[in-house]
Amino acid sequence: MRLLRTLALVLLAVLALPSLPAEAFQLPGLQRDAQAYLVELRRRFPAGGNPQQRAAAEQRAQAAERQRDWGAAANAWEDRIALGQVNGDHWLALSRAQLNRQPPEATRALQAGWFAFSLVGAGPPEIPSLLLMAEALRRLDRPVQMIQALEAVVERAPDDQRYQQQLAAARRAAGMLVRNVATEPDAEPAR
Repeated sequence: MRLLRTLALVLLAVLALPSLPAEAFQLPGLQRDAQAYLVELRRRFPAGGNPQQRAAAEQRAQAAERQRDWGAAANAWEDRIALGQVNGDHWLALSRAQLNRQPPEATRALQAGWFAFSLVGAGPPEIPSLLLMAEALRRLDRPVQMIQALEAVVERAPDDQRYQQQLAAARRAAGMLVRNVATEPDAEPAR
């Protein structure tokens, strides 16, 4: 009985937590890991590239995507990013290619999705990168963070039923997750 009461209190505490504002979406350690990925990519072309090299890499990536050769597309997008002057669309395309290649590179897709998220304006433009990050997190079996990403999507598009359904399905699949535990050591008895 006591265990049930404690679980109920924890669940109520979790439900009462305020959600993060839309611009505050973060995943611990992801910025550092994504930055390491970028450093690794820049080693390919330390001096960057010229416009012709960037255009050629982009054309290779787009041709590979049309042929559904996701491994080649991911490599070409990595080259394009390593050549410099990138935007959120480049990172988004790399994230998509990393998720679709065989076998999928979900960690790299998550890192690329983070850069795509970081380079676009706040609000609805962040949704495509958040959805890719949520899918990468699902494949990495990180349900708590996947739910956080989907919650951020719903914050940015509260009227879109598809996103609300995705979030509800993710919550059902995850079951009960404890996000935070509050202790009261000064209470008698401590709780």
